[in-house]
Amino acid sequence: MIKSTKIGLLLIISIFSFFSCDKNDYNNKIVEIVNTPVEKNNIVSEPKTIQSQTPINIIPKATISPKKEILVPEPKIIEPKKEIVNPINEVVNNANLPVSSNDVSTVQTTPEIIKNKHNLPVPKHIVIVVLENHAFEQIIDDSAAPYINQIVKDSALFTESYGLTHPSQPNYLMLFSGATQGIKDDKFPQNIPFSTPNLAASLLEANHTFVGYSEDLPSIGFKGEKSGEYASKHSPWVYWQGVGKNRLPDNISKPFTDFPKDFNNLPDVSFVIPNMDNDMHNGIFNGIIKDGDKWLKNNLDSYVQWVKNNDSLLIITFDEDNYFHRNNIATLFIGNMVKNGKYSDKITHYNILRTIEDMFELPYAGESVNAQNIASCWK
Repeated sequence: MIKSTKIGLLLIISIFSFFSCDKNDYNNKIVEIVNTPVEKNNIVSEPKTIQSQTPINIIPKATISPKKEILVPEPKIIEPKKEIVNPINEVVNNANLPVSSNDVSTVQTTPEIIKNKHNLPVPKHIVIVVLENHAFEQIIDDSAAPYINQIVKDSALFTESYGLTHPSQPNYLMLFSGATQGIKDDKFPQNIPFSTPNLAASLLEANHTFVGYSEDLPSIGFKGEKSGEYASKHSPWVYWQGVGKNRLPDNISKPFTDFPKDFNNLPDVSFVIPNMDNDMHNGIFNGIIKDGDKWLKNNLDSYVQWVKNNDSLLIITFDEDNYFHRNNIATLFIGNMVKNGKYSDKITHYNILRTIEDMFELPYAGESVNAQNIASCWK
C-alpha cells in the first residue's frame, strides 16, 4: 500500500513539476522521491543513490499533423498514330536507320530479298561477263588469277559448271538464245539476221532493257565480223540486229566505253565482253590468265563492290575450257542476294539463261525450256 502511494505521488509530482518548474528542478524532485526511505513490515529500506550522468528529459509528445498525401497523376501513354506502310518501302527505309552502339537491344537487319513466283530474287541489274577458254582448275586456287580468287569469298562459286560444246561461238549462242542456231564453228554466219527467240528480244518485249557492251566495238550497232581485237563470235546479239520478230535494234550493241559509270543507269540485263587480249583468249600460258584477271580488277571491281549493297547481280563465267578438263569451267554469282559459298549443282549455259528468264518471268528460248533454274544460292 505504501509502495502504491509512493508511485501515485511520484506521478502527481512529475506532472506538476513538468509544467511548473524547469527541467533541472524537475530532475531533482525525481531523485528526491526515489531516495525517500520506505517502510514495509517495520523494515526501513535504505535509500538508493541514483547517479545520473545524463539528466532525464521527458518531453511531451508533439502533436503531429497527419501527413498529407501528394497525389501525382499517372502519365498518359500516347500511342503513336498508326500508318499504313508499303512493306517494300518499309524494308528499304528500315535498312537506313542508324543503330545506337549504346543500345544493346537494337539489331541491324539485312533488308529482305523480295522473290517472285519462281522463288527467285529480281535483281535491279544483271551484268554477265564471259571469259575464254580456261578450265575451272586453271582459274580457281591458281596464283595466275589473284583477283578472281579474291572475290570468290564474296560469291557463289559453282564447282560443277560446264560449257556445252567446242569451239567458242556455239557456246555464246546457247547462253544467249538456248540454241546454236545451226552454228558449229567460229565462222561468221551467212544466214543473219536470225529471227529466233533470244534473251534480249524477250526482255524488250516485256518492257525491260538490254545492252551488250563489247570492248573494241568501233561504233554502236556495228555489224561487221572484226575490228581490232573485237570479234562478233563473242557478241552473239549482233546476229539478231534488224527489223522483224525477235530481232533487235542497233542500239543494243555498244562499245564497252559506253558502260555507265553510275551503275544505276545500267540496263536491266547486260553482257560485258572484253576484247581477245583481255578475255584470256590471246597470249601465252599463264600470261593470258594474268592479263584477263587484271582487266577484271581494273574495269569491274567497282561494280563488284557496288552489287553487294544494291540488289544487283554479277555473273562471271567462261565459254568453254581448254579441251582437256571435261569442259568444266568456273562460274561465279556475286551480289547481296547471294549466299556465299561453293555449290556443286551441275549447271550449264542453259541453266544460267533459264535463271535469268525466270527472274524476269520471260518466255523460254530454245533449250532453256528443258533446263532448271539455279535455285540453291539465294538468300
